[in-house]
Amino acid sequence: MKKKFNYVLLLLVFLIPLNVYAAGSASGSAPSSVENGSNVTFTVTVSSTAAWNLRLSGSGSTSGCSNSFADVTANGRNTSKSFTVTCKATSEGTITFKATGDITSEDGTNSNVSISKSVNVVKPREKESESRLASLSIDGYSIDFNRDNTNYSISVNPDVTSININASAVSSRASISGTGTKEIDLEGNQFDIICTAENGSSKVYTINVTVVDQNPINAKIGEKEYTIVKSRKILTAPVLTDETETTINDFKVPSYTNEKSNIVIVGLKDSDGYVKYAIYNNGEYKLYNENKSSELLLLIEKKELKGYKETKVTINNIEYDAYELDDRFKIVYAMNLSNGEYNFYKYDTKDNTFQYFNNSSETKADQKKSNILRVICIVLAIIVVILVGVIVYLTVIKKHKKKGA
Repeated sequence: MKKKFNYVLLLLVFLIPLNVYAAGSASGSAPSSVENGSNVTFTVTVSSTAAWNLRLSGSGSTSGCSNSFADVTANGRNTSKSFTVTCKATSEGTITFKATGDITSEDGTNSNVSISKSVNVVKPREKESESRLASLSIDGYSIDFNRDNTNYSISVNPDVTSININASAVSSRASISGTGTKEIDLEGNQFDIICTAENGSSKVYTINVTVVDQNPINAKIGEKEYTIVKSRKILTAPVLTDETETTINDFKVPSYTNEKSNIVIVGLKDSDGYVKYAIYNNGEYKLYNENKSSELLLLIEKKELKGYKETKVTINNIEYDAYELDDRFKIVYAMNLSNGEYNFYKYDTKDNTFQYFNNSSETKADQKKSNILRVICIVLAIIVVILVGVIVYLTVIKKHKKKGA
């Protein structure tokens, strides 16, 4: 009989629901210090709470801030929830955060809330300007890293499709972008790894990746060696050109054609992996540089201009042969890429603009100025002769008068 009673009692324990509720609680958190002028947030978290009536506020080294929260859970059950108030520090000293009110748990137990947190407001420190890398590496490849050297180059085999770049900063407060796995194009790539200092200044480290070409097409311009670019991905079409293909050494390579000027432009890559453009004509190459001014797009070349002194002029960071017109204006010879016509142009070194140069009209203008100066000189000479004659005449008259006296 006793054994049966124990079984019944045990069954009742499992069948009768037990309502055991934990008492509600609240806690607060805030940073120990903050720089003057910065924002600081005070957070209060309640647990095992079904209803709350709270007021959060901040006072002291701040213009003041507060926020009130009063609500219940939708189902009347206990939950955990966080509430915040954010203040701006306005002077060195202390900000005192307070949370007051009460919370109620699911079983109706009410608890008062009284939390206080102090935050020291300190003088802002000067933000770091260190933007150098402490390390830079590429998985599987060796580079001679120096934190003050910002350019690096590696060569990869044609079957390499990606590389992995790693870097770390000298300053723990600096941030880095541009690292990780990078895909490689047929013609290689240029990757920039940027290290940004805490104060916003940055330093850019560049990695040039060159894919080893098993059948390179070499080109020489002056004393410098280049290879022809075989992938259009890394090329940008020059202005007023159409995409075409040109056969060089039995290989079809991407090119660009300007029909009006009848020129073919191909991409070149130097030993450092930098891409340039050149005009290709029957195995000959000439570097291509655009010079745009107003509606003119010019390709500057060299041609003799009699009667003018030879000089050099720098346009868009490139030096060209030119002729002296005066201190401000120089004369260059160029093709207008919009119509394929050649002409001399007057270049304004101050405004960086071009104008057609009409040699004959300029010469006529110079002759006109010269004629005017010649006439002025003749008139002045005549006036001087007359004055001298008058002075001589008056002197002679004066001497005769003295003798007569």
